[in-house]
Amino acid sequence: MKFSINWLKDYVDISLSSQELADVVSLHSLEVEGVEVKGDDAYLDVALLPNRFPDAANYVGFAREIGAVTGGDFKADHFFKKGKKLNTTTNFSVHIEKGEDCMRYSGLLMSGVEIKDSPVWLKERLEAGGLRSINNIVDATNYVMLELGQPLHAFDYERLDKGIIVRRARDKERMTTLDNRDVELTGEDVVIADHKEVLAIAGVKGGRAAEITNTTKTILLEAANFDPDRVVRTTRRIGFTTDAFQRFKYGIDPNMTEIALRRVAELIQKIGGGKVGGFVDAYPNKVASKVLAFSAKHYEKLVGEPITLKEARDIFRKLQWDVKKATKEILWVEVPTWRRDVERFEDVVEEVVRLYGYDTLKSKTLSRVSLHARRDDQLHYTRKIKERMAGFGFDEMCSYSFIPQAWNEVCDENTLVQLENPVSAEYYYLRPTLILPLFRALESNVKFFSDIKMFEVGNVFSREKNNEDIVERTKLAGMLTREKGGDHLFYECKGTVNELFHTLGVDQVEYRAREEVWCGVLIQSRSADIYVSGVRVGCLGVVSPRWLERFDVVHDVVAFELDLNSLLPLTEGERRFVAFSKYPEVVRDISFVVGQEVRISEIEKIIGETSSSILVAIDLFDMFEGERLGEGKKSLSFHLIFRSDQKTLTGEEVTGEFGKIITALQERFDIEVR
Repeated sequence: MKFSINWLKDYVDISLSSQELADVVSLHSLEVEGVEVKGDDAYLDVALLPNRFPDAANYVGFAREIGAVTGGDFKADHFFKKGKKLNTTTNFSVHIEKGEDCMRYSGLLMSGVEIKDSPVWLKERLEAGGLRSINNIVDATNYVMLELGQPLHAFDYERLDKGIIVRRARDKERMTTLDNRDVELTGEDVVIADHKEVLAIAGVKGGRAAEITNTTKTILLEAANFDPDRVVRTTRRIGFTTDAFQRFKYGIDPNMTEIALRRVAELIQKIGGGKVGGFVDAYPNKVASKVLAFSAKHYEKLVGEPITLKEARDIFRKLQWDVKKATKEILWVEVPTWRRDVERFEDVVEEVVRLYGYDTLKSKTLSRVSLHARRDDQLHYTRKIKERMAGFGFDEMCSYSFIPQAWNEVCDENTLVQLENPVSAEYYYLRPTLILPLFRALESNVKFFSDIKMFEVGNVFSREKNNEDIVERTKLAGMLTREKGGDHLFYECKGTVNELFHTLGVDQVEYRAREEVWCGVLIQSRSADIYVSGVRVGCLGVVSPRWLERFDVVHDVVAFELDLNSLLPLTEGERRFVAFSKYPEVVRDISFVVGQEVRISEIEKIIGETSSSILVAIDLFDMFEGERLGEGKKSLSFHLIFRSDQKTLTGEEVTGEFGKIITALQERFDIEVR
């Protein structure tokens, strides 16, 4: 949020330059991301965290903070002093149907107002706050929202029917907003209504039914405190946000409504005339200030530095916190309701430390350090996998655990885990796989690079069919693409997986034809399931053109995914090394033509089962498909490596083994030896 320094000076004395002020505030309070100078004014761009939004996302609150960290005199105390009691004699009524939806609803009537353009100074202030001028009444409500942080709304009182009702909307009830949007409501939405129709969506947007017009003379000013969760859910569902929503979604001080109404009435009388009428206040469960104990002894134990109660009392005075009671060891501090984030002793300590100065804390060596941590095998192997993947030339990425709602079209919705309160349609489900998030990263990067290799290790989530239990597993996924793809891209991916298995000490790896096409991502005829010792641990394959088109990718893409929860128990913790054989190897090559439907893994399996222990390695070194072989045929060439650990093999022994292998292949696959 950007704050005008000239405007801030109305509420606090500032003697520092804009940059000096930014540095001090960043060190002791809120991070100032930048300083922008416009004419004779400067603006601080402040990064407001959610816990400080309720008290600091307004000029008076931020000025209070500046006064606390700089020692400048805070000049806005008058807003919070009790004024003359408002007239509560009125025929107008407010009814809140559900207290959890609206903690407080305050209304103030004003008659005889004049609707006209705002004065120049007010227009300039609103522009500084990023808002445009509408008319003097609406501008006054927006000004006070920026000033005090309490959203306000003005209704044309003459267009209201009897009184105000804060209730849940009826299913399919409709309302036209001030900017002429037709909104269909649900029973989950909280609305402001009269006895005839909906007037506004609580905390989000006003409606046309009772809007201020040029003929308006009597107005009802609204200041309320709505349930943040309800406001957020409605806003996300209808798809637009407002400045009021930005305040309500983090929660605001319920004791600010009357203060804000007094202030806006005072401002309206200055720029639009009028007379203050009846005040109505529905506040069934009043919120009181918290009183927390502060102990200098416990402070030192927590922080490691001593502080006197006199120093602590001075800091509380700067924060505008009252000390209600004091002893020699403890101060009982009243925390104002505008500081909703301060709930316990540790929160009070944090406030004292940041104003006392983090830079004053001295570094100390720990008296005892315990290093007796057990080895985490999952963490150990995950690090090893990441290092190896980086060594293969892959870039690691980290994605959100959420995927868009639209992806339920390609995934089994029954197994998807939906968030109870999704941030938006873009973050609707927990991801069931890492391949889909990799696609999103590929879509962004393929515009700039043609050769991409990336991977991610992370958790995925699924719901067991016919079961409410959510299963969380850790997986590794990788993706490769290149301008000149082709079959060799698949074998490069397979080689990467094999080398990774070798690093982890995984043996007995088998690639089998896929039994199902998960989400239609991989082409079934050009993909495989990966088994280790008979356990399925993942899959790899060529991505289908449908998915490439969906993500605007024009080159071939190959992807793989491994289930680390299934894989890691199959790894060997230790690897044994044996001496090199003293006897030479004998290499025989075999080339043959076989049907395309025959898998290479099946051929390697038959060769391994047929030969004796002197066959030590099988290596596919060539594969060819073409018209001259005939339809549905392919040519394969293998190196068969023979060796004995006891003697030098004779030609007759190798030929005998070689012959048995050829015979077995002919009987099983009807090969044609070339």
